[in-house]
Amino acid sequence: MKKQNIVINIFVFLTFCVSVFTVSAESLDIKGIVLDSKTGSVLPYANVTIEGTNRGAAANSKGEFIIKNVTAGEYTLHAKVIGYETGEQKTTVSAQFNPQIRFELNESYFQMDQVVITATRSEKLLQDVPVITEFISQTEIEEKGADDLAEAMEDRPGILVESNSSGGKILRMNGIDNKRILILMDGNPIAGKIHDRVELNMIDSDKIDHIEIVKGPGSALYGSEAMGGVVNIITKGFTDNFDANVNLKTGSHDLYSSNLNLSGKKNGIGYRIDYDHMSQGEYKNSTEISFKDQKIDAINGKISFPEIALGNFEASVEYKEHTQKADIAGYTSINETETDVDHWNTNLNWNKKYGSLLNMNATGYISDNFRTYKTAPQSMPQAASTDTTEENIIGLKTDFLVSAMKGLSFNVGYDYSNNDYKSDRVTDKITREQHGVFTQAEVLIKKLTLNIGGRYDKITDFDGRFSPRVSAMFEVTPELKLRSSWGAGFRAPSFLEMYSNFSVPGMPFTVIGNGDLTEEKSNGTNVGVEYSNDKFLVSGSVFQNKFTDLIADYTYGHPPFMYYSYQNIDEATFNGFELQTKIYIIKNLSGSLSYNYTKVKYIEDSETMTNTDETNGGMDVPPHTISVRLNYRLLQNRLNLSVRNQYYGKVTINSQFALNLGTDADAPVKKEAYNLLDASAAFKVNRFFKVRAGVNNIRDYTNDVFGPWFGRQYFVGVETSY
Repeated sequence: MKKQNIVINIFVFLTFCVSVFTVSAESLDIKGIVLDSKTGSVLPYANVTIEGTNRGAAANSKGEFIIKNVTAGEYTLHAKVIGYETGEQKTTVSAQFNPQIRFELNESYFQMDQVVITATRSEKLLQDVPVITEFISQTEIEEKGADDLAEAMEDRPGILVESNSSGGKILRMNGIDNKRILILMDGNPIAGKIHDRVELNMIDSDKIDHIEIVKGPGSALYGSEAMGGVVNIITKGFTDNFDANVNLKTGSHDLYSSNLNLSGKKNGIGYRIDYDHMSQGEYKNSTEISFKDQKIDAINGKISFPEIALGNFEASVEYKEHTQKADIAGYTSINETETDVDHWNTNLNWNKKYGSLLNMNATGYISDNFRTYKTAPQSMPQAASTDTTEENIIGLKTDFLVSAMKGLSFNVGYDYSNNDYKSDRVTDKITREQHGVFTQAEVLIKKLTLNIGGRYDKITDFDGRFSPRVSAMFEVTPELKLRSSWGAGFRAPSFLEMYSNFSVPGMPFTVIGNGDLTEEKSNGTNVGVEYSNDKFLVSGSVFQNKFTDLIADYTYGHPPFMYYSYQNIDEATFNGFELQTKIYIIKNLSGSLSYNYTKVKYIEDSETMTNTDETNGGMDVPPHTISVRLNYRLLQNRLNLSVRNQYYGKVTINSQFALNLGTDADAPVKKEAYNLLDASAAFKVNRFFKVRAGVNNIRDYTNDVFGPWFGRQYFVGVETSY
């Protein structure tokens, strides 16, 4: 009996131990749901992660998620959905308490909580930036089905995408030519300009996280070329968990594109690998240019290392191949051309923070571009003419942000670049160095944010130049803000403008550079007002940018000895007004309306050209542009419908263009007003699979003289992700 009691007691004890162990080892779950804060609709397939770990889960089609097998403790959770602000919730998990988390996310349609860097060279929320800044989100780019940077930007107010003489896409912004607007990628310059302009179609949209646009002089922070504005393309970064994504797309003109990217973090190391391919068949891109074939292949990678005593390090590298065949109409014949480009971008970034007092950042970068261009008359047995251009930029950017005290901060830095240029179109290899030192101070006095700064640049063969800027933001109420800025800008003459020496195939003239050119200069002001609440946002601004010593081309001589060169003779003033509104119309339906008016007064060779609402300084710049966008979400946000319309006003073209058309220069050449209507749809089948389709230029509008030369275009694509 005694032994029996002992056995029973041991059994009870063991049972108790097992039960205690079972309870202590019981798997704990974190459950919850993700909702739209305004509509209460569920947000399916949201990604929910535990901060500081690789743990997480994806919500199902009902917005519900479960993170299984977590141990007891305190956690911070993040919920992410494209098009919404990231949600954060803190919770405590224990055996006695199994939390039910409820995320209510705000749509980031207004973008005011987005972090931007371009306007001040330091991270700030868009709503706190004293300089007027435009933001193009990844969601907008995907809705449009854009293949490249040009398509991502072409329906923005005040932006006109054009074709250059090589068939590439370039832009005008508030009437200002592309070569006077600095285009950066992750804050770094890009080698490989064609006719002094970055070709926007060379930058693939799949790699873009967002685009930041600052209109007006930006030389106070970025030096030469930023005399009319700055466009900064911010590429995609790292995901918290492993993510594999494949995009496939096909469309009109034998368009085929594919993109594969892998991203994640492992043992504190962030990584990202992207491969992109695009090919396209025959299509017309200007009056003179018909493409027969083009192909772009690119691969790029990023890696970030765990923080060490020296700070954080991040590196990236990109390689791109571009081939293009086209027929270009010359004066006497049609020339067959072939372009081959090899392009490299590499950079290494270092960042070190000392609490909230000091933030140090330095980036070393290399951008290398090698271009071969062949041309031959189509109807003549003549060997192809070949010219090559090689450009290399090596640079260093440094920023030191000091928060001296509450409401007062300083940003100082030094930039250096070495630009090597070698081409069959210039006499010798040319090297140009640029040294730039800048500083700016920001003071917060109650509701007033004041930013004052300037930069001194010294460029090879030119005198030193100082570019100041002053900007301010006054918060009348949390909803109502006033912004104003004034600054100076400049652009150093390009290698081609100064050192050209070549004959143009198929053309009866020789291009000769002018080594006596001086810098172009600008002086610009921008004043704006913004009001926003949780239902709508409206902002308006007026701007003026005055350019002096503009470099203009001119011809001299008589056939067959004609010459084409450059001189500092022109002036131009760009005035205008811009209005942007965004509004929630009804549940799940949102819209935006943007309007831009640009008036150009152009003084050419000391003769003021006629300037009316239809004659915009004699330039091909429509005085009125309007953009309308409607976005409707259905089926618990799984189906997204988007309709966009872009209006371009009537404009009269300059007399030189009239002569090129063979018409009487005294008879104005008018470019009629037109609309481009686009529509697209995206359906999320499940968390792994999404389908997109769309039609651009639904009305099939074309103009054989001025463009657009593309008629109606279709595309369909699929996206899979894991």
